[in-house]
Amino acid sequence: MPANQFLVIDPFAGSCNTLFWILRSLPSSEAIAFESDQQVFRLTFRNLAALNQRIELVHGDYLRLLAERRVQEDRGMVIFIAPPWGTALDEVQGLDLRRTTPPVIEVIDEFARQFPTHKTLFAVQAYEQVSVPSLNQIRMRLDWTDVRIYPINDKGRNYGVILGTKGWVPR
Repeated sequence: MPANQFLVIDPFAGSCNTLFWILRSLPSSEAIAFESDQQVFRLTFRNLAALNQRIELVHGDYLRLLAERRVQEDRGMVIFIAPPWGTALDEVQGLDLRRTTPPVIEVIDEFARQFPTHKTLFAVQAYEQVSVPSLNQIRMRLDWTDVRIYPINDKGRNYGVILGTKGWVPR
């Protein structure tokens, strides 16, 4: 991504495990994570403090708190999107990204609205089978996309990531 520094954002922090590993690949980056569940927030905050991590963990809903954030124009953004799946996963139809809570499409739209001029890389947690209509809705919103599934075993139930960019295209 054409940027010198990155801000990595996880709107659904949970344990911050994925954010921790993203920062290992982007060592000079800053990170912010939002967690709305009080108990999860407390546990994650305690764990991050013990690890001495450079992750700013914020308690509350990312939608409300995102509007307060200002990000320098020359800073690239990496957004990791993994909202609760709830009933969005169907073993036959796959993962319907329109049915996560909130829908992945709404999350992408909100970041694009809040940061319209920033070069952004979206990384969306995926399942080995993704509902094609929901994937197409994501592709329509972004400048470039790629789906990568990481086979763990031959029994299925493999996870992956949908990568997408806004404001730039990889070479």
